[in-house]
Amino acid sequence: MACVVGLLALVFAFGLAPSIGRSRSVGHQAVAGAQVRSTQFALIGWAQSHNGRFPLPSAVDLADATVSEAGRAKDTSANIASILVWERLIVPEVLVDPNDKGRVSVRSGYSTSNPASAVRPAEALWDPAFSADFTSAKGGNLSWAMRQPGGGRLEHWGLSSSASRPMVSSRGAEMTGISGTPTKPRPDWANRRSIQLRRGEWDGNVAFGDGHVQFVTSLFVHGSARVNCALLPPDALFFDEPTDPESKNDYLGIFTRAGDSLADFRAIWD
Repeated sequence: MACVVGLLALVFAFGLAPSIGRSRSVGHQAVAGAQVRSTQFALIGWAQSHNGRFPLPSAVDLADATVSEAGRAKDTSANIASILVWERLIVPEVLVDPNDKGRVSVRSGYSTSNPASAVRPAEALWDPAFSADFTSAKGGNLSWAMRQPGGGRLEHWGLSSSASRPMVSSRGAEMTGISGTPTKPRPDWANRRSIQLRRGEWDGNVAFGDGHVQFVTSLFVHGSARVNCALLPPDALFFDEPTDPESKNDYLGIFTRAGDSLADFRAIWD
């Protein structure tokens, strides 16, 4: 025991403990990156059997047997992720970031048949009890942000060979705007105490259209469609820029509401 105590004392004396912490952090980043990649591959797996399109619950639950919402209101992040689990393209554990310190936990007891919370359980096409709303009292079961499946972005809700189009990412914090200059943009955070920010900065894993995943240290992702435009700041992952009238800019989030118009969508943040 004395030897162990002495060894620990040496570790801390020489500053090795922070290094161990950093190693674990890097390990967690690698695990989260693999999970983001798996989520992207699950979307791709679905698309390969559905004319190249990622799942749209409104196009699946045509008989309204799964949830009571009508039409495009079904196209929430929870329903999309739940379809992937239902089809066994992914397991619930992969949808939770090990670094996520919010109210996000693995969905236990996922029903793969006759889910009790469905409108007509015997005809259900996913388990509606899967939740993405980590802001609710019960918490959510999804850590990853996905591209908004609406407006002009719906055009890119499917297979892509683009190495610069972000599709799935670690979730982010809410933005209210972009300051700075086009060459040195700066995010305006709605809540600088968000658990997704470290010292006022965001970093995370991002999966792109071609399937590759990067750990990035800025939400202004290198290679984004607008990064080379001298007149506009590079595109931000978590900001729905009002300067884009067709809403084709990159915008990722966890959406608890959806609908026919972009105004019907609601993203949640810390």
